[in-house]
Amino acid sequence: MRTKIMLLACPALALVLVSPALAGITRVGTTAAPFLSIGIGSRALGMGGAYTGVSEDASCLFWNPGAAAVLEKSEAMLIQSDYLADTEMNFFGLVTPIGENTSVGLSMTFLDYGEMEVNTVEEPEGTGEFFRASDLALGLTYSTRFTDRFSIGFTGKFVQQKIWHESASTVAFDVGTRFRTDFNNMVLGMGIYNVGLDMEMGGTDLLLGHDLDPNQGGDNPAVPVNLDLYAWPLPITFRMGASMPVIENPQHSLLVAVDASHPVDNSESLSLGSEYGFRNRFFLRGGWHNLFLTDQEGGLTLGGGLELPVFSAGTLYLDGAWEDFGRLDQVVKYSLRFKW
Repeated sequence: MRTKIMLLACPALALVLVSPALAGITRVGTTAAPFLSIGIGSRALGMGGAYTGVSEDASCLFWNPGAAAVLEKSEAMLIQSDYLADTEMNFFGLVTPIGENTSVGLSMTFLDYGEMEVNTVEEPEGTGEFFRASDLALGLTYSTRFTDRFSIGFTGKFVQQKIWHESASTVAFDVGTRFRTDFNNMVLGMGIYNVGLDMEMGGTDLLLGHDLDPNQGGDNPAVPVNLDLYAWPLPITFRMGASMPVIENPQHSLLVAVDASHPVDNSESLSLGSEYGFRNRFFLRGGWHNLFLTDQEGGLTLGGGLELPVFSAGTLYLDGAWEDFGRLDQVVKYSLRFKW
């Protein structure tokens, strides 16, 4: 009974959280920390991001924390790759079992916008100063299996955005579930992500001197004031997915997957993906991300991977993915995973 209640509670909670989007208002650009929606892991991205129902590696810390309890061994993932508009995406994740049915995980996502020159109205060519901007998310995950088929996981996150001397931070959480069915080992995954408090920028550049009455002499012409900026919500997303092995034998394997995504700041979309494996060592992947998304750019994804046993120490995985973002350019990402 407890398992059934949890399975029903997630979509019910999601309906409440994303109800503003049900009215047809996409609210694009109305949330803070959009980097929280950038997919993680080259295997997942090579499959078009249709990974909520797969999540068989450390990238489950992003896609579905409920799948972390299914991992039988410890696994670490490291990503460092260029992203759109000359930004750099970095991710580190670690999942380790702490019991027969329980796992914990740590994750760090860091998006670096690089160094940019300060320009003002008086000096449009630059003042000679430079500033940086970055986004950071630190996560702690707990996942447990209630049965051999059903697991659930929770992630608590610290989220921070910085630009020059200003910053905003908040806390948020994700919850995900994973259920393996009797139908050809089909796996169903579901999750709600980025539920948390609003973010509001603050910093020394918002402290100004103001003359309360410019027409009166003898008063203080620089009364300290603080600019009060608007607070913006996080990009809450409800996502559900399914995956199913079509071919499974020692020589060949074929996995297909589909994800449906419902964010509060955009329209609904589908992602499709597949993975072909040869002797469980070489992998080819393909997919399409954000199908039916309003104002979609690109969509095709391709990828590949290689599994390398490292003597008795464990197994090393090298994965790569190519994503087409249309007029926004293409992105190539690489992931390094180690399981022991």
